[in-house]
Order: sequence, then C-alpha cells, then structure tokens
Amino acid sequence: MASAESTSFLINYQDANYLYIADAVVDIWRYYVGESQFVSVEHAKTDSGGQTRAHLTTEDIIYKALVWKNGTLLYTSPEFLALCQASPCQINLRESQTTGEDLSIFKGITYSYDVNTTSRKAVFLYSSSDGTTSNWNLTITRADAYGNETIDSVQAISSGGILIGSFPPTLSNQSYFYPKLRVQEKWPS
Repeated sequence: MASAESTSFLINYQDANYLYIADAVVDIWRYYVGESQFVSVEHAKTDSGGQTRAHLTTEDIIYKALVWKNGTLLYTSPEFLALCQASPCQINLRESQTTGEDLSIFKGITYSYDVNTTSRKAVFLYSSSDGTTSNWNLTITRADAYGNETIDSVQAISSGGILIGSFPPTLSNQSYFYPKLRVQEKWPS
C-alpha cells in the first residue's frame, strides 16, 4: 500500500511476556466505510528484534492488525488509528494474557462467526494464514416447507476481512443456514 498518501510506521510486536517475536507476519487490515468491512491490505515480517515496517494513512483511517507465526494466529489487535506522535512513527502491538476471541482454524483459514438477534446481523470474520487471496461468500438461506430462499448474500475477494449479512425484520422464528451451520434463531418480539 506504499503511496504518497501513506506514512511509514515502525511496528513492534511483543508477546504476553514482553518478549519481541522474530519472523512473525503482521497482517494489516484497513476498514472501508463504504463497504462496511475490513480488508487485508499489507503484510510485513518482523526482524530478529520483533520489528517491521508498514505504510499506513495517518489520522482518519481505521486499522487492525493480525499477527501470525508459522500459520498460527498469535494476536488480533483492537481497532486503531495510525497516529504519528514521535519520529520515527511507530505502533506497538503486545499480546495480552488472554485473547478473548473465539476463533476457529480450518485448512489455513482462521475464522469466527456470530449472529446478533438484536441487530439481525450475521458476522463472518476470516483470514488466510499465508496471505492468499480468495473469493469469500456469506449466503444466508431461509429453509421452510416450500424450499430454500436466499435472504442475503455478500462476497469479497481478499486474504482477510469481515462479511456482514442481514436478516430482514419481517422474518420470524425459522431455520436459517449460513457459513456451513444450521441454526434455529429466536428473534426478539
């Protein structure tokens, strides 16, 4: 993503014991407001001192970082703005004792999904451990006695991001299918 509009940031990564981790891949995700999703935009590998460089747009773009090592997700940062407060510009990432994230891994893909019955949204977070770009699709299908009907379908071509599907307010307690799951949702009255 290096461009005239970006700033070079030194990124430091430490584990929960404050040790700098070498050979970790920092996967930078940028939030695109118009698409309402995060997309993986840059990968950088840490050196022997746990440092690497990334090119970020300062002050008004929301980012988050995933840190990988040997195909294992070590850390997912909270959302942040790239603010340069001193020279050189830097961002410090440190793993906490507990991640609090319920992630699953399948064939090099790390993912999580959640359905919020209040907001009526299905959220699918995904990332490939090696940065491979793929075509991702989240389709919500309603099943009833008359057959299956597609309720919502969103897709992206990226190495990581978030897909958000919606359940219309007119739908009631029925069975829906999404990311290889079958669930019975109970909607609030």
